[in-house]
Amino acid sequence: MAEAHPQIAITAIRDADSEGFIASTLFSQGWSINFRALDCQSLLAFLKEGESAQCVLLISSDCEGLTPETLLHLRKVTKQVILFQSSAGDHSHYPDAIEVPDSSLNLIALIRGTLRSPLIRPTPHRDVAKRAKIIAIGSSSGGIGCTTLAINLASEIAAQNRKCLLVDAHAFTPSIAALLGQRGLQESNEPRQIAPGLWAQELTNTEISEGIESLNRSTSDFDFMIIDIGTIRDLAANLTGRRWSSEALIWVSNAADELILLSTIDHLGIARLKTLAAELSTNSIKPAISFLHIQRPLEKRTTGNSEKFLKLVTPLRPHRILQLPHDSRSLHAAESEQLTLLESNEKSPLRKAIARIAGELIS
Repeated sequence: MAEAHPQIAITAIRDADSEGFIASTLFSQGWSINFRALDCQSLLAFLKEGESAQCVLLISSDCEGLTPETLLHLRKVTKQVILFQSSAGDHSHYPDAIEVPDSSLNLIALIRGTLRSPLIRPTPHRDVAKRAKIIAIGSSSGGIGCTTLAINLASEIAAQNRKCLLVDAHAFTPSIAALLGQRGLQESNEPRQIAPGLWAQELTNTEISEGIESLNRSTSDFDFMIIDIGTIRDLAANLTGRRWSSEALIWVSNAADELILLSTIDHLGIARLKTLAAELSTNSIKPAISFLHIQRPLEKRTTGNSEKFLKLVTPLRPHRILQLPHDSRSLHAAESEQLTLLESNEKSPLRKAIARIAGELIS
């Protein structure tokens, strides 16, 4: 679902191609553009007459009539100013001007990062060679198996002689340490080895900046990164949010290769999936999106919901559609022993299904 109060923008971009690219990208994300100024005189006149406090201004350094003093005034009367470089602009007067991004996805990431006034400045890619394939796992509802899948997917990947990092990015309910008997996982923001080929890390609110920096470094240190981000709600608000709890989701939206979204197909699961699917349709993110149906007992009572599930996810052009069987006995046994399914019962249907998904990721 799009934000209840859509973002409002004003453009003052002299180059027609750049302005058209920026405006169309904003429209695709559900923004409303209230005014498209041709020069600073018309811009200032509009701002004087209208409501400007909640507007985001996107302006180029060569906008006719722009001066450092005018720019300072614009920053005071609008919600945010994003200043773009222009080949014809005087860059010595505007050292903080930035280049217009070369793709819609990069432009969206830039705008989100600017609006956040973040705890962490965006550092999506450093000058290091990315090695890791980054898989994020989230869900439309709570308590349906994100952590179970993350733990066991990472375990299966490590068993195939791949160096894998398992990240617990649940903002308020981290659980990987408890499920695997790994006390003290919070004590360091650096990955800690917990099994052959397998490392684990937990992001915490007290040192979230260091944790995100560690994720950036890990992209060149590991073959795979499996990130458990838990339930996703209010996607648009989180992607531009100012809360530490949004940082992992923001990082995933800019850096991950694939986002696997879990859902049940009971009535509540379908209702929440519908909300998330609507949010995804109006908020672009980098990772390819896959959907995973978590089977539940008595699904025969939800006749027709499989068709509803497919109808919701198909318009999003999913990378793949997956399914996991109901296997509560094996799962409860593994959790009580604080083991992975591979260690507890490698012949269980659930373990075999997760192993197949791991094989697809590796291949």
